[in-house]
Amino acid sequence: MYAGAALAVLQGIVSGIEDQNLVVVRDTSTHANHSAFIGGSILGGLVVTALWLWMAWKNRQGRSWARVLSTVFFGFMCLDALFNLIGLPRPSAFIAIAEWGVGLAAIIFVWKSESSQYYTAMKVPQGYAPIPYGYGPPPGYGQPGYGQPGYGQQPPAPPAGPGVQPPGQYPTQGGVEPPA
Repeated sequence: MYAGAALAVLQGIVSGIEDQNLVVVRDTSTHANHSAFIGGSILGGLVVTALWLWMAWKNRQGRSWARVLSTVFFGFMCLDALFNLIGLPRPSAFIAIAEWGVGLAAIIFVWKSESSQYYTAMKVPQGYAPIPYGYGPPPGYGQPGYGQPGYGQQPPAPPAGPGVQPPGQYPTQGGVEPPA
């Protein structure tokens, strides 16, 4: 997906140069029109680049909606590649076809079974194991000595021994008490 973003930047620049040459050859536009063609091409390349990067980040985070949205974006890319094949051969069309190939590879990778396992694993909160359906809490849950003390239970006594301070008392350093 990062390669697709790089190709989108390249396509935006090349397309801007092509549009500049096209406008200069026709010489039928004003200066504002000329700038709009070039700016629109480059801005379009930046928007496509931002979409590539956004999908790369969200797919890396394991968001399953991101691979569905990536597939939708690939559908639009297929239409763009088709229009580039139909049109006149120009450098930006070849870059668009290369970008389509990168998009196809990305879609294949995000829909592989290993990727599906990754997306499933990323749904589980970090540090917790999924509890299978139909099973209750783990054995010992709520029993004395397991987890937090329950209602009406006394908390365990603090450890005693040499060098252990009772709770709420801090050692002093040089006769200075810590702030309250």
